[in-house]
Amino acid sequence: MAGSKATITYEMMTGPQKAAVFLMSLPDSVAAEVLKRLEMDEVREVTGTMNEIGHVLPKDIEKIFREFAEHATGQSGTVGNYNTTRKLLESAFSSDQAQMLLDDLNGPKGKTMWEKLGNIPDQILSNYLKNEYPQTIAVILSKIKADHAGRVLVNLFNFKQDLALEVIFRLLQIDAIQKDVLDNVEKTLRAEFMSNLTHAQRQEPHEFVAHIFNSMDQEKSSKFLNALTERNSQAAEKIQKFMFRFEDLTRVPPQGIASLIEQADATDLAKALKGASEILRNLFFESMSQRQRQMMEENIKALPMMRLRDIDAAQQSVLAVAKRLKDEGTIIVLDDGEDGQVVY
Repeated sequence: MAGSKATITYEMMTGPQKAAVFLMSLPDSVAAEVLKRLEMDEVREVTGTMNEIGHVLPKDIEKIFREFAEHATGQSGTVGNYNTTRKLLESAFSSDQAQMLLDDLNGPKGKTMWEKLGNIPDQILSNYLKNEYPQTIAVILSKIKADHAGRVLVNLFNFKQDLALEVIFRLLQIDAIQKDVLDNVEKTLRAEFMSNLTHAQRQEPHEFVAHIFNSMDQEKSSKFLNALTERNSQAAEKIQKFMFRFEDLTRVPPQGIASLIEQADATDLAKALKGASEILRNLFFESMSQRQRQMMEENIKALPMMRLRDIDAAQQSVLAVAKRLKDEGTIIVLDDGEDGQVVY
């Protein structure tokens, strides 16, 4: 047909073409996060290649993901990452200097501490500042842009109205801030907040691959894991430790399952349990009241025959709620073989 593009195989592809196919195979939200980490020249090259790429067969897409997994887990070749950079800096500088350079590399963009603060999301900055003295908060807000400071103040107001108002009064009294005060605040920020932030933002390669696999449906992620296990079982095992799949909910204690039942959408939960193992389904049933269980069993029985991808979608929806509750500390996920007794 006129205007159609020829099929391109894995063996024919250049590096940018593989990168383009890889990104196009990811969910839009994940691909967007990857693009944010690239330089503008790299973004232009990859997106330009996307626009020109021909038809790619599923088997060639699988080869690209395998190649990515092997490189990301460091099976061969030289891979630039946090550990190699740290070793190099520590061999050239003192440990304090090396740590400062690493924090600058991995932290928010900006030449000065105040520029870096201006690039930190307001919610993260607010969570840190809510435990500081009003005078300290006022000094910090006076050094960042007004719109950013405004969003931080709104967050602080929602947390504690009196604190936000006190900060505003301190801001009104700020005239010329003494250099030693600024130096002390900057030193504290670098030692505490920036260091903790960069450590939290840094991501181990196996964890990054696990997040990509988590974004896929179970059939695809299992396929990649099985293929990777054949080539590098240690890498596959490390990745699995970072993954959180629907069947992993068997490692959530009963109190946590009860919280999840309360928060999850009932329709999604019924669809998810329809495709769950008997062990997991019973775990949920045992955490329900007799009436809840009876209603859920009826809902599951009333469901028509479903495609596997629809069940996967429902399980991902329930799992998203579980991840949120886990991040909030409402539920915990025990390690394999760990004693299931929990004190609440």
